[in-house]
Amino acid sequence: FAEDERPQARAAVEEIRAAPSGHRAWSRAQRFGELLREDWEYVKVNVMYRAVAAKYSQYPEYAKELAATTGGIQTAVSTVDWQRMNRLILERVREEARSPDHRNEKRLAALVGLTEPRAQGAGVLEKLRQFAGQH
Repeated sequence: FAEDERPQARAAVEEIRAAPSGHRAWSRAQRFGELLREDWEYVKVNVMYRAVAAKYSQYPEYAKELAATTGGIQTAVSTVDWQRMNRLILERVREEARSPDHRNEKRLAALVGLTEPRAQGAGVLEKLRQFAGQH
């Protein structure tokens, strides 16, 4: 709802921005569910990916450090499926930060598929029908 111009949305954004920590910002944001965009459940992982990627692009020394790691990434305990999604987001950023000759393109493609906005609506059903008709 950051782009929402309604007064209650603007007030919510400012309240969340004023939070003294990430955890407090998350807690404050939970109170404004009615202001979420309609497609939020379909795009939220990609929004988080873009935020994390932007953070690492601003701090190349941390991106280089992340790119040098191997194996699974441990993340803080979170709600529902977010611990897993945070791990996948960081794995995608890590693969993208690696030089092309050290990148696992197959893994990166899978991570992109998991972190891009999910298709929704009647258009999805039509695409599935077309695909089924071709195979």
